Amino acid sequence: KKMMARRGTAQQCAFTLLKSSALLLGVFAVQNGFAATSGADFLKIGAGARPVGMGEAYVAVADDATSAFWNPAGPAEVRAVQVNLMHLSYVEDISYQSAAMAYPLSTLGVAFASLALLRVAPFDSTRPGSGKTPGRSTDIAAGGGWALRPTRLLAFGLSGQVIRRDLSGYAASSFGAGLGVLIQPSKKLRLGLALANLGAPIKFLAESDPLPLMTRIGASFRAVESEDVSLLAAVQADVGAGYSRISLGMEGAYAHIAFLRAGYVALHDALGVIPPGTFPPPP
Repeated sequence: KKMMARRGTAQQCAFTLLKSSALLLGVFAVQNGFAATSGADFLKIGAGARPVGMGEAYVAVADDATSAFWNPAGPAEVRAVQVNLMHLSYVEDISYQSAAMAYPLSTLGVAFASLALLRVAPFDSTRPGSGKTPGRSTDIAAGGGWALRPTRLLAFGLSGQVIRRDLSGYAASSFGAGLGVLIQPSKKLRLGLALANLGAPIKFLAESDPLPLMTRIGASFRAVESEDVSLLAAVQADVGAGYSRISLGMEGAYAHIAFLRAGYVALHDALGVIPPGTFPPPP
């Protein structure tokens, strides 16, 4: 009877999550479907080698420090202090760095912090050889949050971050919040939901753009789990400001020392389908 009650509770929670997610996705699709642009687009860049390697299908996989960027409920899975660092060198002297740390607080949950930094090397803001002062661009987001797993079935988390953009001496700032939920109906299946970048528009002089509000919903399934070998598959749907995205990912592991990851991302915006691998993400 107890097993049947637990199973019934798990199914009820899963159904509630899916129903709430469908409603939220619909609401944000309507709200953001007419928004062609958003501010602080660097917040859309994927952070962490593992999530990016899995095609960014990570909202239901989230179980480490990098979860701070994907699902604030994820750090609740961390059992010891974790630190994750990433550096990306891209074209035209663009560099992106991210850092995340998770710190367990015993029975009080897990505290976490995150940092994202995008830099563009000095550039001629008028025309080559004009002799004008080079333009500069720096975007930064620093924040933290708290996650808790009150039961085996459920984990949740809250986060907040200060966002600042600097373009050739003109600065703008804002504050963004996020929340996330993880539900584990069975040992192999996990469901995830996260809302990111809830906050006030970011404003340069008289121009302001909303933050890139995003709703993420996904599922992960651990198809194989043994002492030496594991296989994890994940799917995720995102709805954001003027675009939507479907992500598929997988991870194979051997003896916890060798990993093989693969992912596929299909983006769609108001102009149509955007080929996978497009960078930067749609505005």
